[in-house]
Amino acid sequence: MEKVVSVWRDARIKYFKNPKQGQSGTNRDYIISLAQGEYIKHLFDDDFLYPHSVEMLLAMLRGTPFKLAFHSRDVVNSDGQIIGRPRFRIEDGNGLIKKLQRKSTQLLERLLPFRHSTYSQKDFLTVSPEYFYANMIAQLANHVGEPTNIMFHSETFRGMADPYSVNGVPMRFLSDVALYATFVNAGHGIIGTSKVGSAYRKHDQQTSNESSPRFSAGLFEWEVNARHACDLGYLSLDQLSGLRERLLALYQQYVQAFPELQVFIDLPPVTPGMLSLDEPTRLAVRYAHELIDQRIAERRLKPKS
Repeated sequence: MEKVVSVWRDARIKYFKNPKQGQSGTNRDYIISLAQGEYIKHLFDDDFLYPHSVEMLLAMLRGTPFKLAFHSRDVVNSDGQIIGRPRFRIEDGNGLIKKLQRKSTQLLERLLPFRHSTYSQKDFLTVSPEYFYANMIAQLANHVGEPTNIMFHSETFRGMADPYSVNGVPMRFLSDVALYATFVNAGHGIIGTSKVGSAYRKHDQQTSNESSPRFSAGLFEWEVNARHACDLGYLSLDQLSGLRERLLALYQQYVQAFPELQVFIDLPPVTPGMLSLDEPTRLAVRYAHELIDQRIAERRLKPKS
């Protein structure tokens, strides 16, 4: 990578090597600690940006009070061929989301005009806490997308405690979802668009693949988010129970390959009057992350065939 970066003779482009390679989140945290700009924009090395990505994101952030912006993305395979075209839209058939969309439009109409951009306010939609919890957490779906998809205000981010955690529980897999929750819960808001600005690459070596030692975290960390949403009042106990049933089916499917999932299978039902994100759940997450770290270390030491 250093050789690739050295091709550009531009003092603004700098290469840094993470001194704590191999540890979860350290690449991200190290480079953020070095960032000096007003905004922070990720680009993971297996993804890529389209030409207007930065312009589009800046149009949303500089023209409104929102502190985190995102655009839609294509999904590509290891050869760069498009295999999916997910688009962020706020719409459904029961009227609730249309109501939220109207509120988003009304809010945007009261904001300052977009500056330094040819983009129109009609291109953008806001993600309210209600939408975030009802249509992302409750559906186990990240509609905002991966970190390559976003840009956020640096000073706002640095003023947050544990932005990649859920009520003090660190996220190893769903750190992006935790970040979005932190922004919406802090009242900073998220703004996005269905317009496309990047491509997310799917391949066999990434953590979302079932062969990844981190794969199980992509299941139980949804439960952490859902339990916290219940504690905040965005999900009912019935909704949480239904979501738990969906996750339990997945836990049972993968528990042989990822034995740490058994502790989540064994968690007692949530009852009225008690915290959903309780101490047993926190201990289960800690135990599961320890097993994942052990598996990662063992795989790193295993001789390559």
